[in-house]
Amino acid sequence: MQAQNQKKDPTLDNFGPRLRKARKAKGLSQAALAATLGYKHNGPISTLEKNKTNPDLETLRGLANALDIDLHWLITGKARVQGLTIPTQLLPHLPAFLQELNTELLRMNNTIVRLEMAQRFKGEDHEKELAQHITLRDGLKAEYDKLLAALKNQPPCGASHP
Repeated sequence: MQAQNQKKDPTLDNFGPRLRKARKAKGLSQAALAATLGYKHNGPISTLEKNKTNPDLETLRGLANALDIDLHWLITGKARVQGLTIPTQLLPHLPAFLQELNTELLRMNNTIVRLEMAQRFKGEDHEKELAQHITLRDGLKAEYDKLLAALKNQPPCGASHP
């Protein structure tokens, strides 16, 4: 752990409460988490949770592993998904938004099928319109997949919402 007289990193301003939530979500006491990291007593964990000091990288990795949470989230409070960072405040809203996106994807697929049927069976020319709808649908699907991955990668239980 970093010495207490060193300057605190502002990135870690809310680290203590985030660590406490993650530890409690995992059902561990400070002493149990400390023991997992090789400490003889809970003092180092208590100090971290009170934001009295910043952890070093080795401690951060140990905490993330012991709590089974994303290291990036532990440090920043933000979920990381394939280069996409989502503020944790938005995570609770993702399921409803994903449902809306899913509904829109279904609507777009229905439009594409309708246009393909009209083209195939009625001889109507809808090539440009079909290409536009397919491009839009594929782009929306890619964004949907990224957001869905964000939900799957969020920290456990209530730990994701400082």
